[in-house]
Amino acid sequence: MECRHNKLAVGERCPACGRGRLYRLPPGIELRLDGNALLAAVRYELEKLRCSACGQIFTAPLPIEAGPEKYTARARAVLALARYYLDLPLYRLESYQALVGVPVPDATQWDQIEHVGNGTYPIFKHFAQRLRQLHGTARHGHRAPGRMLNRHDQAALPKYRKADETQLHSLNTGRSYRPATDWVWSEAPALISAEWFEKAQLQLQRNAEVARKLYQPSSHRYLLRTLVKCGECGLGCVCLRRPGVCPMAEYLY
Repeated sequence: MECRHNKLAVGERCPACGRGRLYRLPPGIELRLDGNALLAAVRYELEKLRCSACGQIFTAPLPIEAGPEKYTARARAVLALARYYLDLPLYRLESYQALVGVPVPDATQWDQIEHVGNGTYPIFKHFAQRLRQLHGTARHGHRAPGRMLNRHDQAALPKYRKADETQLHSLNTGRSYRPATDWVWSEAPALISAEWFEKAQLQLQRNAEVARKLYQPSSHRYLLRTLVKCGECGLGCVCLRRPGVCPMAEYLY
């Protein structure tokens, strides 16, 4: 904000000494800091009129400066910066906004942040495509050095059943899932070599065999221990005995 003299102007005689003339200098800077919430809201109370005969309700329109959307682009950008730049969890932002009188649930914050991601995704996709073109021109189409675990190396990894993509679209989560054609594939070097991976799998098998041999319960050995496996993850199930209400009854879990 620019502040000017009310009684003095450039070229006037100095009121202090009366000999010189006033000329302009670079302006001085004074700051006044104020606090505000990350999200500030404006509450509009719309007048409503109802007909006593037909019951029709007439609501006053919003002013033009209110805009068509509830969350502006600036509000969505602030949420994205608070989450991914300031590293604030959404539940903490929810409690803070409730403290300052503008409550915004964490799920709503995520939906608004996703709007920001959807808006910037085409730019990211364009840069990724340009990077692939430059990478192919510089290396004549050859892939970057570095061995990765292939399908054969990953065969020993435990497999967890994931939900079908069609089922994800039917869930009422409020989130959108991009098709496989919009995915951006990238390469990264393997964290460990295939040789070390095979050694680790062999050691895990040895540990499981030793643990099975050392298992000596005090009584009533469970014969199906580790033989009954979960159909989802493939891990072996163990059995825990719990006495029932009757001293003669026991339950297996």
